[in-house]
Amino acid sequence: MRIGHKLIFGFVGVALLIGIVGYLAVHASRKALQKSIGESSVSSAIEALDSIDRNIYNRIEVFQEYSRDLILQKTVLESNQKLEQLDNIEAYVNEKDQEWTSVPQKEITPFMQELIDNRLSKELREKTEFYEEKYGYKVLGEVFVTNKYGANAAQTGKTTDYRQDDEEWWQAAKEDGLYVADVEYDESAEVYSTDIGIRIDDENGNFLGVMKVVLNIEEAISILKEAKATAGYKTTEFKLLTKDGKLIYSTEDFEFFEDVSHKLLSRFHQEEEHLDYFIAEGDKAGEGDELFAHAKSKGYKDYKGLGWILVIEHETEEIFAPVAKLRNTILVISLAVAMLAVVLGFFISTSISGPITRLRDAAAEIGKGNLDVRIETGSNDELGKLAASFKKMVEDLQTTTTSADNLNREIAEREQVEKELEGLLHDMGERNKELNCLFGLSRLIERPQISWEQICREAVNLIPNAYQYPDITCARITFDGIEYKTDNFKKTELSQYAPIEVHGEKAGAVEVYYLEERPKCDEDPFLKEERDLLNAVAEHLGGVAERRQTGEKLELFRSLTDRSNDSIFVIEPKWGRFLDVNDRACASLGYPREELLDMTLKDIDESIKDDSAWQERIKELKQKGDTIVEGRHKHKDGTTFFAETSLKLLSQKKQDYIIAVARDITGRKQAEEATRLAYEKLEKANKELKEMQSQMVQSEKLASIGQLAAGVAHEMNTPVGFVASNFQTLEDYIKKIQSVLEMEDELIGKIKTEQKTELLKKADAISKSRDDMKMDFILEDIQGLFDDSREGLDRVTNIIQNLRDFSRIDQPGSLDEYNLNDGIEATLVVAGNEIKYDADVKTEFSELPPVLCDSSQINQVFLNILINAAQAIKSQERDDKGTITIRTYAKDKNVVCEIADDGCGIPPDKISKVFDPFFTTKAVGKGTGLGLSVSYDIIVNKHKGELLVDSTVGKGTKFTIKLPVKTKEQNGGKEIKDGGKKDSVICGR
Repeated sequence: MRIGHKLIFGFVGVALLIGIVGYLAVHASRKALQKSIGESSVSSAIEALDSIDRNIYNRIEVFQEYSRDLILQKTVLESNQKLEQLDNIEAYVNEKDQEWTSVPQKEITPFMQELIDNRLSKELREKTEFYEEKYGYKVLGEVFVTNKYGANAAQTGKTTDYRQDDEEWWQAAKEDGLYVADVEYDESAEVYSTDIGIRIDDENGNFLGVMKVVLNIEEAISILKEAKATAGYKTTEFKLLTKDGKLIYSTEDFEFFEDVSHKLLSRFHQEEEHLDYFIAEGDKAGEGDELFAHAKSKGYKDYKGLGWILVIEHETEEIFAPVAKLRNTILVISLAVAMLAVVLGFFISTSISGPITRLRDAAAEIGKGNLDVRIETGSNDELGKLAASFKKMVEDLQTTTTSADNLNREIAEREQVEKELEGLLHDMGERNKELNCLFGLSRLIERPQISWEQICREAVNLIPNAYQYPDITCARITFDGIEYKTDNFKKTELSQYAPIEVHGEKAGAVEVYYLEERPKCDEDPFLKEERDLLNAVAEHLGGVAERRQTGEKLELFRSLTDRSNDSIFVIEPKWGRFLDVNDRACASLGYPREELLDMTLKDIDESIKDDSAWQERIKELKQKGDTIVEGRHKHKDGTTFFAETSLKLLSQKKQDYIIAVARDITGRKQAEEATRLAYEKLEKANKELKEMQSQMVQSEKLASIGQLAAGVAHEMNTPVGFVASNFQTLEDYIKKIQSVLEMEDELIGKIKTEQKTELLKKADAISKSRDDMKMDFILEDIQGLFDDSREGLDRVTNIIQNLRDFSRIDQPGSLDEYNLNDGIEATLVVAGNEIKYDADVKTEFSELPPVLCDSSQINQVFLNILINAAQAIKSQERDDKGTITIRTYAKDKNVVCEIADDGCGIPPDKISKVFDPFFTTKAVGKGTGLGLSVSYDIIVNKHKGELLVDSTVGKGTKFTIKLPVKTKEQNGGKEIKDGGKKDSVICGR
């Protein structure tokens, strides 16, 4: 084939190759664009659902916090107490519920109106109206609160029924603390909503009731509308579905709750290549191919989400329009290049073939030995130069041959140039890849609404392509403990590393690894330019993270100031002009923001009469740095209100600013005045109450003393009785002894005057009398009588001593070191007669350090609790005796006494009242209700200890007394040795 034809076919082949390459590029671009848009749409769907879930969680968190509001807790507690006073709560609630549901929907009965108008209901309405005014629609359809019996306690408006505990949401909220229902139509609020049920507990975790919040889904829909407005394509459509495939919202025409599961959800499971995005025929008749992307709600923090599904649709005709345009452009260019190639091929072939033919003929002549042949150069191109060379060669052949060394040198020089050119081209290619990486990263960051996670995921895939061996290169980006890796990532010894710094601190790193051994070449595995590239990528990512964090903080600060309940002003110091204000300031003063920014603090604060007063205020502020002032602020309508303003002087970039935070304290001022008046009344009432309490406590003490006197008399009667009996017997014994002694005296006299025989008779008579009177027995029994009498006297002495220790009549009201074990022993002796017929007392005493206390008051506490325990056991009318267990020990710098009985116990609904004055579970006339109240006052208020009660009905009650260890010696730095008693069982005291 001729050269001309080869050239023409070569040019045409190049043109066809360009066309093929263009087609493949278009196809690859379409796939890349499809992946990019699909992944971006999935990310957008995830972000939108996350915003919806965060929004719902924020509402839940606000009302969970509000459930601890004092007014709310008080209202629910009062509602519970009101129902607890009824004989049949269930019947009452059912009756009211039937009356409630029987009236027409628009009618409100007086009973309903009473609930709607209570203080808590008004506060709830203020919340709903605030959100409605702020957002322009009813964010909260309705809010109502029920008590623990399921009956309404407060509500923003009329509800469909009065009783709620038969509803699923009420039961779930009571059991789990939180209930969130899927979207449905709320008949009471007349909106499509998500119902939220929140359990209400008191500060001790006891169940009080349930609050229901009807959250309008318009808030979620507004997020989708905003996403639609910022979408990059005109044909983008959003569809929000329930987890069952029912339509909640669509940017196209739709029917609420339309079931599209068979038309839409079923497709998500049919596509095997991508479960989260795919291209398919449109879901409506007449629509062409569309790209579908979807994501599922996963909740936020404690809120688990409702499983909502967000579908984003794009018409492929619009999103692939750039690819179609590129395809057409490449086709036109390919045709033009092919035609141009034919023309150029013909022209070049003719320009080459002519000179080559002449050179061919000349070469033939030279081959024949004709060195005089004439060779025409003709042109200055390569062929002309070739002809000139040919001519020179002929001339050289005529004279001499070319030196072989010169020829070899020329060949070597040419090879060196070619090698340098090849290296230069390689370096240019490497730099081009690095520039493409940085350019791709810049374009990635500039994309609107792209998340940080998506930036890292896509950026890590750009890095390997910028390295000299991309096929064996992998990369990883680590930020805040989260890793983003290429699919082929693997750690090896051949690695590069660059830290990502945010605000001067390390927040992550960028790493590159070679997957295979170092390539067989003399150069370093990583080029210096590649190290520079990695540092540039890390620096770029750190800068983006800094900007995003700064933006989030600024957005959060603005959100916080606008949500503040206080008015916040940024003020220019010289004249007091407002530079910025928050939403609360506008609402409080009644001015729009634009109007306030044209005003000064003097325009609203009556305490600043003129510029001189403002300058005095500034002078004071500069001296102190901050100050708090009270005054009156003016509304736009001219009315005034009390305000407390905190002023702080700040400097920023050599410019001074004043931050003023103002709070409406009208309510506080009114409350202070009301408190002052109430305090005067309370002080007077408290004085009267103290006098009455003192009288009642004294009466309680006298009653206790009277009760104990009978017991003490009974206890002393036995020892006194057998002492008296012993003395009567002893008197008879003494008379007999005196008789024998008289006989002995008479015998002694006879011995001095009579004869021996008569003395013997007299001695026999004395012996007989001694035997008759059983003198030996009398002498032995006298010692027993003395022992018994001594024991009786000791018992009487002990009773008197314990009674004296119990009452401490010799040291009334004094504080002294006291061992609780001794006090309990003394009290048991005094109260033994009240206890022994009904219970056995078991003591488990440990070694105790002495405490500084008023022993008579502490003994009074022991007596009250022991008497109560005995009476609780006695009230059971049991056949056997009960048991009272007293246990003492030292723990954590406290002395502890536990008094437990196995009596009837205290009901749970009454255990919180046992320390209340005049409260008693005994029958009328059996108790004053002051014993435990006085005990609580002695232990907690006077001795700074603790008095606790734990009881189970049918099993018994345990009182725990804790007193701090503090003695006079300890205060003086002296060592105190513990004292106490051993364990014992005291039966039938």
